[in-house]
Amino acid sequence: CLIELFLTIGAKWLIIGRYKVGDFPFFGQYHIRWMAMMILSSGISDLAEAMQGTIFNAWVYRANGARVGRNCYLAGLAVEYDLLEIGDNVAIGPECDTTGHTVENMVIKLAATKLGSGVAMCPASFAMPGAVVEDDAVLLEHTQVLKGETVPRGEVWAGMPAARCQPRPPSTSC
Repeated sequence: CLIELFLTIGAKWLIIGRYKVGDFPFFGQYHIRWMAMMILSSGISDLAEAMQGTIFNAWVYRANGARVGRNCYLAGLAVEYDLLEIGDNVAIGPECDTTGHTVENMVIKLAATKLGSGVAMCPASFAMPGAVVEDDAVLLEHTQVLKGETVPRGEVWAGMPAARCQPRPPSTSC
């Protein structure tokens, strides 16, 4: 399993190098290399799942080119690691999506995603390519921040599409 992981990381650097922001047509040279990496990465999906939430996952993110701060809990999905910037003390829950691509009209569109320090992405939330989630912001379960959208510092967002919300504190009555 570990040999496959190291081979996949090495293949990423040989086949893709660094993922770059841009639009790439289907069936072009870039699409073929991108698809090859998607296929190779699927071969280590069991190992990737086992590493979710461990310090080893942060190492894999960094080895693939992501900028990851200290003390992070990383679960969920990442593909274009070079386009992902994660601050300190970030929690990305299970089934979250921080991939850096969309496919629109037979074009792969890559954009950077940034998660500031102290960000919490609750399970199954999405930060679409080009999204910025500023420091200490929270995305509640099943929230989808759209392409190019910014979640301001310290705010709590929910919904699809995401919008600011005001969660109520728990009731203290008996």
